[in-house]
Amino acid sequence: MIRLPRSFTVKAFLILGGILILTVVIVLVGTISSYPGPELIVPVDGISVNGQIGFKFANMMQEDSIESRLSVIPEITPIYRWSGSILWLRSKNGFIEDQEYTITIDPGGSSHDGRSIKKLLRWTIKVRKGQVVYLSPADETRELWRAAPDGSNKTQITQTSSGVVDASPSVDGEWIVFSARNEAGGADIWQIDRNGKRKEILVNCGKDTCIEPNLAPDGEKLAYTRQTGSGKAIWTYLFATKETGQMFQSPPLAGMQPSWSPDGRYLAMVDPDQGVIRVYDFINRKGVEIVSNSGRPGSWGYQSDEYYYLNEETIGGVPVAVILAVNLKNQEIRRLFGEKFQGMDVNIPIVSPTGTGMIVGVRTRVGSVAQQLWLLDLVGEKNLIITNEPAYSHADYHWDSSGKQILFQRYDPSSSTNRPEVLLYNLGNQQVTVIARDATFPFWLP
Repeated sequence: MIRLPRSFTVKAFLILGGILILTVVIVLVGTISSYPGPELIVPVDGISVNGQIGFKFANMMQEDSIESRLSVIPEITPIYRWSGSILWLRSKNGFIEDQEYTITIDPGGSSHDGRSIKKLLRWTIKVRKGQVVYLSPADETRELWRAAPDGSNKTQITQTSSGVVDASPSVDGEWIVFSARNEAGGADIWQIDRNGKRKEILVNCGKDTCIEPNLAPDGEKLAYTRQTGSGKAIWTYLFATKETGQMFQSPPLAGMQPSWSPDGRYLAMVDPDQGVIRVYDFINRKGVEIVSNSGRPGSWGYQSDEYYYLNEETIGGVPVAVILAVNLKNQEIRRLFGEKFQGMDVNIPIVSPTGTGMIVGVRTRVGSVAQQLWLLDLVGEKNLIITNEPAYSHADYHWDSSGKQILFQRYDPSSSTNRPEVLLYNLGNQQVTVIARDATFPFWLP
């Protein structure tokens, strides 16, 4: 047997013990300095074209270190917003419907306490298809329903028993705000999720009739029309404080049919008593008045600085409907399509999401009460008559997010017993699909 010197044995144990302690320290330091990945926040059925994706970190992060390492395939123009330790991601031009996106965060992102993400993080997210929402039956007992764009999978959303007056969706399609009749003889403002599972009253209006709710794009406030004994006015509701109040109180100004610009900066409303459309700028906190004798609302362009509206002129003793566009940055007004609509009544112009086309409702002033739908080319002369059914009137038309489909309502005005129906027009094959019968007031749910 070979005996080692006692001093060597002690030294060996000390060295081995030191190595073991150092290894444990390195492992612990690595564990402490590394950072787990965030929790993904997305709806169960996928995000919408206008939706947002959330990344919930355990602690406050160094924002630039995450944003600079985040990438999306297919590429988007990202818009980032931080809410505490949650990063929200949107696409400036919207996501593509039914498309899969791969999101990665490269290693190296750090928290404020110095810990860093050590591994590559990756997620795959699907963008859901839009759905059609409408009111049915077409009477005072109507409720909100939704269906697929081919008319299948019809599902009732609300069960109010008193009847829904009108409704509109949030930009991301997660919520619907609606007006419903109450026991006091008025109408209240409610909110319900897209699946009809979560519902709450937002504004209890008592004997007042609160209608035409419209959510701001940021989801932080809504505007609605409140009708009292003194007339109609525009009110707003703030979700954070649950406060509601009238706009333009000194002096009080009438208003109805509020609509937000796509970026939420402007709110437009109709004042038929004064013959104007009033547009309020929430950044500069001032409003402008656009002269319009049509008594109808206009619509926003695909960019927020242009607003399209109607006016009526008399040329050579003949009434002419005129479509105008106002640039809110410089207040310049331009006239579209010249005197194309001489002797015609024109309804609200709505520009496509691509900015290349415009839908209008058109009716001859003599001989017919039926309104037809025209698609006007904003970049060329390829105008298209979408409907040509003299026995039917067509209204409540809306573009889908891609600018390839048009949702509208059709009604036979020859008898009061006839029921309206909701239809979908496909620009690609020029085919019409019946979504629902005995239905009215359709809109898209992203």
